[in-house]
Amino acid sequence: MEWIVSSSRDITPDEKQLMARRVYIEAVTGAEVTSWEKVSRQNSEFFRCCSLDARNGSFITAHIDDVILMSRTQLFCDKTIVVVNTCIWTRWSDKVVLRNLQRSNEQVRLWFAKQELALAGDAYQLRESNLLSMVGKFGFLTSKSERLLFANRRSGFEQALCKAFEPVSPVFLPKDFGGLGWEKLLKS
Repeated sequence: MEWIVSSSRDITPDEKQLMARRVYIEAVTGAEVTSWEKVSRQNSEFFRCCSLDARNGSFITAHIDDVILMSRTQLFCDKTIVVVNTCIWTRWSDKVVLRNLQRSNEQVRLWFAKQELALAGDAYQLRESNLLSMVGKFGFLTSKSERLLFANRRSGFEQALCKAFEPVSPVFLPKDFGGLGWEKLLKS
C-alpha cells in the first residue's frame, strides 16, 4: 500500500513527526515499511512510502485541494482502494474525488476520514472538519480516524478501516444533505 503525506508544515511540521508516522504505519499494517521519499505531484511536494503488504491502495494525508488535484490524474488508476485523511471544506468534495477516480477506474473504493464539527479557518466558521491534532502517544499530529484505525488494528486492516473511515458512495444519500434526523435518535 502506498502512503502519501503532504509536506505542508501544518501536516508534517518536522522530520521527527514524519518518522513517527512511519512507525504508526508499521503498527496498523503489520508490514515492513519503506523509507520516506520526497516526490512532487501536481505542483505540490509530498512524502511517500509503501507498506510491503499485498494491499493495492493509497492512503493520502493532505489538504482537500491537493487531493482533488491528484484525483484528476492517473496516479490511482490501478488502485483498488483509496483512503483520504483530509478535511472536507466544501460540501460533496468527497463525491468530486470519487467521480474523478472512477473516470479511470470504475471499481475503486474511496474512504474519507470521519468528520466532526469544529471551528475552522480565519473567520472561525463552524464546519465539518477533520483537523489534525493530538500529537499524544503517536508522536505526530493525528486525525480522529487515524486514532480509530490504530485502536482497531488487531482486527485486521480492512476491518479497522471500516470502523475508522467513511466509505464514499457514488450516489447522494440523506447523510450528504445533513441526514433525516433519525440518525441522532438511534445514537441516543
